[in-house]
Amino acid sequence: LVEQADVVITLGCNEACPAVPGKRVVDWAVADPKGQPENAVRQIVADLDERVRALLLELAPELRLPASGKTTRELLEAHLAGGGAEEEVTRI
Repeated sequence: LVEQADVVITLGCNEACPAVPGKRVVDWAVADPKGQPENAVRQIVADLDERVRALLLELAPELRLPASGKTTRELLEAHLAGGGAEEEVTRI
């Protein structure tokens, strides 16, 4: 799978992660959500959401992303209800 990727994201392993020749490797220092209170986990998720969005826009500036904070379920429900989210759902 890594061979197919344009960018390889690791989550806080720095030098411990194996090198991937010819690939751009980005290490995101992210707190481990295990055992954290719900508000801390939400902050971790929001941080990852922001990072992923920034990377997607860097790689594909023409990409239209759904509003931040919407879950896949919310997007799907909007699509099924005819709420005009069809393009957003298909591009996730």
